[in-house]
Amino acid sequence: RQTKGVLGCLENDVIGCYNRTANKLGYIQLRQIGMPANAIRSLADTWYNMEHVIRTAYGRSTRSYRSIHRVPLYGAGQGSTNGPFFWLLMFISMLDSIDPTLRALSFISACAQLIASRTGDAFVDDSHLGVTSAHEDDPSLSMDDNIMLHELRVQEDLNNLAQHYERLLWSTGGALNILKCSWVLISWVWRNGRAKLATKAQAPADLKLTSGDSKDKQTVPRLQPTETYRTLGVFINGSSNTKQAKEILRGHAATYAGKLGPSTINSLGAGQYLF
Repeated sequence: RQTKGVLGCLENDVIGCYNRTANKLGYIQLRQIGMPANAIRSLADTWYNMEHVIRTAYGRSTRSYRSIHRVPLYGAGQGSTNGPFFWLLMFISMLDSIDPTLRALSFISACAQLIASRTGDAFVDDSHLGVTSAHEDDPSLSMDDNIMLHELRVQEDLNNLAQHYERLLWSTGGALNILKCSWVLISWVWRNGRAKLATKAQAPADLKLTSGDSKDKQTVPRLQPTETYRTLGVFINGSSNTKQAKEILRGHAATYAGKLGPSTINSLGAGQYLF
C-alpha cells in the first residue's frame, strides 16, 4: 500500500484436512524422518484394521465400518492426537513441491536494498497465498493502461499459484472448498495525483479454479478491498482499516461484561474461572 503496488491475495478454505490426509504418503514420510519400519507397520495395521462406530446422545451404533482395500479410510481419525502431526507431514511435502518459478509475494524496501519474498502464510489448514505484480511499466503507455496490465498479470499469476496449491492439496488427500475461499485485488485509481483503492467495478477480475477430480472451473468469491473478513479469529481487510474489527471486538467485550456484571459468583470461583 505504501508503494501503491498491485497485488492479489487468496484465503483458502480446506475441507477436513485431518480426515483426508493420504496415510500411505504419511508412512513414507515417517520412514524418511527416521521412524523404524516396524513402528510404522504397527501404526498402519492399527489404522487399517480399526473398527469405527458412531456414538450420539441416543447411544452407540450397532453397526460399524472400517477401511477396506477398495474404499480405504483417510486421515488419522476425528479427535486423534496424530491428526495435526500427519497434516504437518502433508503440508511439508506440499511446501517442498511448490514450483519455484511461480510468482509469489515480493516486497522491496524504500531504499531498494532489501527484498522480502514469500508464497504466503499458513496456520494448520488455514492458508493465505499472494502475488505481487511482475509487470514493468511501459513508458509509452498511459498510467491507466499500465495499471490494467499490472492487474491482468496479478490475476494470471495468482490463478496459476492457487491452482498449483489446489493440485498439491488434492494429491495429498485434501481438497479446497472453492466457494468458501475468497480473494482480494489491491489496485489503485489515480486522480489529481492521489491514489484510492480500486473497487471491484473499477478493476474487474475473476479467479477460476478446478477442485478435486472435477474439470469444471468455479469462480472464487472476490471481496472488496475494504470488506472485512475473519481469519483465525482476526478481522482484517485489504485496506488495513481496523475500524470494523475494533467495533466487533468492542461488541464482544460489552457482551462479556454484560454477562459478568450481574453474576453472583464468589471470589474463589472468579479466580478459578479467570486463571
